[in-house]
Amino acid sequence: MTAMHSRATAADATATARAALTGVYGEAGVQHMPRPLSGSEDFGIYGTTAGYPSVFWMWGSAAPKLYGDTPAPTEVPPGIPGNHSPRFAPQVEPVIAYGVRGLRAVAAAFHGTEDSEQG
Repeated sequence: MTAMHSRATAADATATARAALTGVYGEAGVQHMPRPLSGSEDFGIYGTTAGYPSVFWMWGSAAPKLYGDTPAPTEVPPGIPGNHSPRFAPQVEPVIAYGVRGLRAVAAAFHGTEDSEQG
């Protein structure tokens, strides 16, 4: 899981999401992107306009064997289609369940509740 932020995303929102994701996936399972991504520069505007914090994150969705000996999990090897590609085909399981666990934890953290089904 990779916690990311945009320029309009509040630092405390990023910290809240990162802490919730770390609680689910552990320290080794949450990594910081080494450089910003430019694909969603308008993302933070939506939450800011509505008066809510904005945070987004990414998680792997391809079979680990496709990554081979990639030195960093934040680097996608050539040939693995991204989520905007018509060839994008994530592994349905465990990817969806894995992502939903993180989403539930972050939502619970922002609402000040505990997600009783984490684990």
